[in-house]
Amino acid sequence: MRTAGPGNGNMLFWYHNPQLGPAFLKKVFGEMDPTMTRYSRQATDWLAQGKFAICFFCSEDVEIGKRQGLPIDSLDVDWKEGAGLVSQSGNLAVLKNAPHPNAAKVFINWLLSREGQTELQRVLAKVQPAESRRNDIPKDDVPADVRRRPGEKYMDLDSRPEWSDIEPVRKLLNEVLKETKK
Repeated sequence: MRTAGPGNGNMLFWYHNPQLGPAFLKKVFGEMDPTMTRYSRQATDWLAQGKFAICFFCSEDVEIGKRQGLPIDSLDVDWKEGAGLVSQSGNLAVLKNAPHPNAAKVFINWLLSREGQTELQRVLAKVQPAESRRNDIPKDDVPADVRRRPGEKYMDLDSRPEWSDIEPVRKLLNEVLKETKK
């Protein structure tokens, strides 16, 4: 969680959610004696070996491990506080003073179209499943655990720039870990 990768969206949601906030993170990381690793595959191996009973942010590797026959599974948890929505896959950047700015506009228009978003979901399903925020396209290629759920509360972490900034979360986490000498 202190570097870019799995878990950052959840950490941002926990930090900015008024029902959870920094106090929740202080409890989890200050009182629960967590073991952290930068490698979700390592954490998944520890889970399969029985070294730990739970692993946050390991769902992709857990699914791979399950297919390989490891004795692990994911919990499909609905938090009463809701869930966070954050951009991960499919982000796009446009170069300033690009040689063909109109080509970029044409590509962006296609990418955001029904056809483009359907294709992006289909391709991402093979490497890092993600659901388009478009509601008018099929979700057949999106695994159930990645899909938005009807009736669920969502906090759009991309809607406010300050909610996308992981630095305050990292600072808090580092302070808590320093206090607990981890």
